[in-house]
Amino acid sequence: SEDTSWIIKDTDGGIVMDQSLAYDAGLTTVSPQVCLPEGNYEFTIYDAYEDGMCCKWGDGVYNVTSTSGDIIVMGGTFGSDETTNFTMPFDPA
Repeated sequence: SEDTSWIIKDTDGGIVMDQSLAYDAGLTTVSPQVCLPEGNYEFTIYDAYEDGMCCKWGDGVYNVTSTSGDIIVMGGTFGSDETTNFTMPFDPA
């Protein structure tokens, strides 16, 4: 099943990148890369079973990082979805 999916949108609501795969194998790492131009973005992660990635069925986490390794978005405990806004270039300060 496609338990977890995610999407990145720009400020106009246009889809920049999305992915919907079966992440039900456990200990699955997915590392797609996208080069985002300067601007404001919205990252949303969805869970079809509305139980997030942590902690009822394991200790799953997700993160979105910059090319320098700075964490832009991180989570795991959510219900059906979680949205975070961020700006590129990313300033970790």
